[in-house]
Amino acid sequence: MDPREELWIEQKRLVDQVVERLRDAIVSGRFRPGERIRQEQLAQQMGISRTPLRMALSVLTSQGLLHRTGARRLTVPEFTYQEAMDLYLLREVVLGLACRLAAERVSDRQLERLGTVMNDSEKFVVAEDWPGWLRANEDLSTLIGEAAGIGLLSNFLDAICVQAQVFRSTLLALPVGSAAPVANAAREHRAIYEAILARDPERAEQTARDHVRGARARYQEACQLRERYEAGELAGAGELAGAG
Repeated sequence: MDPREELWIEQKRLVDQVVERLRDAIVSGRFRPGERIRQEQLAQQMGISRTPLRMALSVLTSQGLLHRTGARRLTVPEFTYQEAMDLYLLREVVLGLACRLAAERVSDRQLERLGTVMNDSEKFVVAEDWPGWLRANEDLSTLIGEAAGIGLLSNFLDAICVQAQVFRSTLLALPVGSAAPVANAAREHRAIYEAILARDPERAEQTARDHVRGARARYQEACQLRERYEAGELAGAGELAGAG
């Protein structure tokens, strides 16, 4: 292999690793909404040069995980309550259609991959591994989009899933964790998978829509809980109360 090609492959691998680490930091809430990403400090903390960091930040910006607010200023997105509600509305329609098409078009190989991700996600719930759960949630959405067989729909679904992860994990991170909402979401995911496995388009679409409505209700409840917590009425609240 040409040394230049080897160097390119090595750099791409490094960029992918940086993207994954920063994505986890954003969706887990370690970077707060509105927080500025300071590139020089971040490069030092991660022990990398500015070039792969800039490339990784460009990828995250294209995915909507970061917002560019100036020539060199990058911040974590902030979502209003209404923006979150609008995103749930879009997600219900898009995920419902994707699941309907997936049930009609899914291959045996895709079903096998969906089953593997489904089982892994349930293990993350038992272990209360929330970053792992969020990654599995994203993988499940990606696989459903692929099974639907329409590239534009798959891309739209991926974008919505990423945006949902940002506001869910960063806006609702509170001191005391709760596994109950995530367990509810996991059961809803299992129902979606079983409908696709049965190749039942109507049931797949309905279970997907029901899941998003449930996630929206959990988010609304979590927002109310957060308001009470910030007002000093509660000692703690659910870390992923808007899961789904």
